[in-house]
Amino acid sequence: MADYRRISFVLPTDSKWDAEALATKAKNLGMTRNELIVKAVDMFYNFDDEFLKYIKHYSDGLNIPEYLIIQNMIIWRMGEEDAQREVWGSFREALPEFFHVHDDRGPRTLTGKELYNVAKDSKVEELKRQKEQRDKMMEQYK
Repeated sequence: MADYRRISFVLPTDSKWDAEALATKAKNLGMTRNELIVKAVDMFYNFDDEFLKYIKHYSDGLNIPEYLIIQNMIIWRMGEEDAQREVWGSFREALPEFFHVHDDRGPRTLTGKELYNVAKDSKVEELKRQKEQRDKMMEQYK
C-alpha cells in the first residue's frame, strides 16, 4: 500500500461542483475521489509554465475557462485526425509532438520551448512552400 501525506483545501461556496460530484465523476472514470484529485493536481502541476501562460492568455482573451481552452484544442485535433482517417484510411503517421531524442541529457520526449521551436520551424517551412506554390500559380494568371 502506498504511503500518503494529508493535504486539505477549502472549496469556494460558489463552485460548480462539490465532494459528491467529485466522487461521482471519479466513479464514472473508474477511480476514487482521491485518485481523481491527485491526477488533476498532478496534471496541472506538471504543465510547462509557458504553456499555462499561453492557456491563460487565451482564456482571458476569449473569456472562457482554461479547461475549455485545453479541451477544445484537443477535441479539434481529434476531429482532424478522424477526418484524415476517413479520407486516407488507416492513419499511422508518427505524431511529431511526441518526438523522442537521445542527447547529452539522455533519452527524453521534447516538450516546452524545445517542442514549440520544432513545431514553429516545421510550420514555417510548410507555409513557405504553400506560399511559393500560390505565388507561382498567381504568376501564371498575370
